[in-house]
Amino acid sequence: MSAATSDHLAPDKAGGLLWEPIAETLPTKQLGELQIERLRAMLQNAYDNVPYYRRRLDEAGVKPADVSCHGDVAGLPFTTKIDLRDHYPFGMFARPRDQIVRVHASSGTTGNPTTVGYTRADIVTWGDLIARTLAAGGVKPGDLLQNAYGYGLFTGGLGLHFGAEHLGCTVVPISGGNTERKLKIMRDFGATALSARRTCRSAWASTAPSRGPTSCACRSRPASASTRSTSTDSPRWAVRVWPTSVSARPACTSTKTTTWPRSSIRRRSVHCPRARSANSCSRRSPARRSR
Repeated sequence: MSAATSDHLAPDKAGGLLWEPIAETLPTKQLGELQIERLRAMLQNAYDNVPYYRRRLDEAGVKPADVSCHGDVAGLPFTTKIDLRDHYPFGMFARPRDQIVRVHASSGTTGNPTTVGYTRADIVTWGDLIARTLAAGGVKPGDLLQNAYGYGLFTGGLGLHFGAEHLGCTVVPISGGNTERKLKIMRDFGATALSARRTCRSAWASTAPSRGPTSCACRSRPASASTRSTSTDSPRWAVRVWPTSVSARPACTSTKTTTWPRSSIRRRSVHCPRARSANSCSRRSPARRSR
């Protein structure tokens, strides 16, 4: 069931929709304050529940409560790919494994896979973020979205699928491979939105014209910035094709991917009010003062 209510889906000035109008139109000052509040909460969660992060923050001389502006981020310790592999599979989860409802992972082609765990609350947050992203580009409840991201351990397919359902779309889980089948299903089902990797879009664009105009007739609304057509004289076959960034990980309380949700899908620059430059702050963190 779609979560779309009177609190959702207000039109924006760019031709898209605001999934969470209040959060997505916060004044810059309030947005910055919210980011710092959530950053401190995220750090406290990691400090209290992940021994690795507690040790690294202690070594850096940083306490979660010390962070008071965006410039303090420069004093926080980095997490490397080696760190993630050394704590494989669940060593960086901030919740017990029995509270994790889903686990995704990277391919692990160059070493141990990078694992990511999600609580039930994380899944809901993820769905909201994907719904916000899709709505911002013009996807609406009732659209028939063909999802060509891979399903499985990769986060893309299932992540975008749930967010699109959350928005109120009908989702066709076409997944990867078999370009001709994708084009046939797109035509026969009357898809109005498509989510796919950039390379898939290019392959489909080169394949669709050879199938004739009727095979490319995907019902379309006015083109957005991400819409592609197969050629200058053929109908638009892919509507609102989404780049891979659409499946970016959400803020997760349960895992090593400790980021906080943006209050707007549109990037806005927020600097520390006391900062002299984008990467400095007059009140430096303990880690930076000790250098």
